[in-house]
Amino acid sequence: MWYMTNVQVHASDVPDNGSATATLVMSSLRDAAHTFVNGIYAGTVNANGYQASQTISLRPGIWAIS
Repeated sequence: MWYMTNVQVHASDVPDNGSATATLVMSSLRDAAHTFVNGIYAGTVNANGYQASQTISLRPGIWAIS
C-alpha cells in the first residue's frame, strides 16, 4: 500500500534556527516502510510488531510525505 499526505509548516511552528523535527508514527505496518519527503528518500524503518516510528526534519513550507 502507498500512503500520502501533505503537511503545511508555518514559520511560527519552528524554532529560530528554521527547522524542526517531526515523528511519523505508522501503525498496522507489516514489514517495513520507506519514507519520502517531497520525493526525496528520508529513510526506511522495519516493523517491530505492527508499529514503527521515524523522525524527519521539516522547515516552513508545504511537505508531501509518502
